[in-house]
Amino acid sequence: MSRTLGLVLSLLLVVGAPARAQDPPGDDDPERARVREGLARQRAWAEAGRRIAQLDQELTQATDWVQKAILCIELADAEDRRAVAPLARALGDAHAMVKAFALHGLARSTPEDLRKGGGAPLATALVEVLKVKAHYHRRVARSLLAALAGEDLGPDAGRWRAWLRKAADGLPVEPPPPPFDASGFDPATVAKVDAEVAAGGTSVRPRIPPVASTLRELRRGGIDVGICLDQTSSMGAVISEAKARIELLTHMLALVVEDRRLGLVTYDDHLKVFEPLTADMGRLRATLDKVQAVGGGDIPEGVDKGLEATCRPDFGWRKASAKAVIIIGDAPPHEPDVAMTLDLAATMRERLGIVTHAVSTGGTAVPELAQIAERGGGRSLLLREPARLVSEVLLLIFGEGLRPAMERFVPVLMEINEEERAGGRR
Repeated sequence: MSRTLGLVLSLLLVVGAPARAQDPPGDDDPERARVREGLARQRAWAEAGRRIAQLDQELTQATDWVQKAILCIELADAEDRRAVAPLARALGDAHAMVKAFALHGLARSTPEDLRKGGGAPLATALVEVLKVKAHYHRRVARSLLAALAGEDLGPDAGRWRAWLRKAADGLPVEPPPPPFDASGFDPATVAKVDAEVAAGGTSVRPRIPPVASTLRELRRGGIDVGICLDQTSSMGAVISEAKARIELLTHMLALVVEDRRLGLVTYDDHLKVFEPLTADMGRLRATLDKVQAVGGGDIPEGVDKGLEATCRPDFGWRKASAKAVIIIGDAPPHEPDVAMTLDLAATMRERLGIVTHAVSTGGTAVPELAQIAERGGGRSLLLREPARLVSEVLLLIFGEGLRPAMERFVPVLMEINEEERAGGRR
């Protein structure tokens, strides 16, 4: 290369260097990063507002109390001041459980959001809830009023009404301000980043699928559930939990589907107890109370004997009902009986419409029980804590179509009812 050509190239490189320094700022530019973060918050905030408005409209139009309760859960999940007003309006619903779910959702809000999102209308609704006889309703309403007032005036609704008459003007509803003001940034940068942020979508939580139509189908034909229970000595803790919580299980189920019948079979190596499907929960309770966790010794048990018993004509399955058998045990069938038990579960599903689920209770999942559930069109799960028996059985009973919603609904329902029962005993 000649000396002249080298000098020319050097000059070109020097002249070209400043041009690169003036290229448009990249993602590491502080201003651009602040704009991106702020616009992302703004889009999520706007999307959450649209979601809350949609949920509010659905809550106003819904007729099924379970659907309304699930909408209350979704509103609370928004963790947004704008969700407080719809939840406050839900306190005026005629159904006591809708009020309870609205209270549960409001209890997740901060005192500031309660004051600015609900204001005097919320306080008025809460004072009305104090008239409800249910312990849970009164306890949470009082707690929320204390958050609004900054002090607890006690359980008497009259004292709260007197406070509200004085405090109402100081409890205006104040919409939250937008989380980002773009006016202090370069408009061209804002426009470019906004297009990029829009292409990325938002992080708003997915919707819980609606349940009203599925529940209508269940209620039309009712639910029949057969409990197939291993009653050997290793099942003592589970059987004790079942006895203690059978009334809770049937009560929870009846809240959602009033027309429900349960039956019970128990087994060790052989069939031990046979109680056909019944709507008489006292009769079922009396049968379960007599079950004792005894025997066993070898690991396999007569799972096949219990499952066969649920197929007997005198077990009483109704043609139009939703049908499920739930095997609860910690041991597989005897090896010679495994294939037959798998075939039986498949036949029950295909010919009788009975779905078979399985709950392993021994701290370790039983592979054969999982296989039985799979062949029976159901689910299998490992119950690590006997105290979760009722909630897990409820989720199995309601089935796959309702599971995404019921996984959110059932724990709240259980929490509300547990406190109500405990409060009623005091």
